Amino acid sequence: HLAIAETRDGVATVSVYHLPTQRRLKALTCSSVQSKQYHSVAFSFDGKMLAAISGAPDHVLVLWAWDKGRQVTVYKMGQQATKLTFSMTEQLPTLCVSGPK
Repeated sequence: HLAIAETRDGVATVSVYHLPTQRRLKALTCSSVQSKQYHSVAFSFDGKMLAAISGAPDHVLVLWAWDKGRQVTVYKMGQQATKLTFSMTEQLPTLCVSGPK
């Protein structure tokens, strides 16, 4: 799968595509995100979860069970972040977020 952070109709959106067919499977949004863009997106190790961090003014981390289109959690970070990664362990998924400071 491929996740693309984009702005659709003025709303920050993460679109998930099936690579072989190039078909969009899901368009994920979050009503808690005021920003018009996400800075970074990442799939979990097992591919079941998708995380994204938004830009200014809110700087929000959103975690989805993307295939169900369900938000798992929303976390307001309070400061800018530009990179997001998942750990490579299946037992306890861990997110790492970093920024310019």
